[in-house]
Amino acid sequence: MTTRIEASPLPSQFGSDEDKAMFQSLSAEMPFPIRFIATNIWLFSPLLSWFMSRNPHTDCTIRTTTAVTMFNGGIKCLLQSPTLSVADPGIQN
Repeated sequence: MTTRIEASPLPSQFGSDEDKAMFQSLSAEMPFPIRFIATNIWLFSPLLSWFMSRNPHTDCTIRTTTAVTMFNGGIKCLLQSPTLSVADPGIQN
């Protein structure tokens, strides 16, 4: 199940008002070419979304993240259970 969750990430949420506000405030510290892109998110949002999704550190800022909170694989230490199940993938927004 964790492989399926990692293989199919949730769609990008880039372009919201929060993203626009963040890029507006950060753009003052950026060099000109990047500042131009950051202040015109309405035009460059597909490009920024693609670029940010290429790096795991920035990808988590534009998507809903998931985290496995419990594995149920057996009660003995260092023993692999024949049936491994995952409970509550912990989808957060």
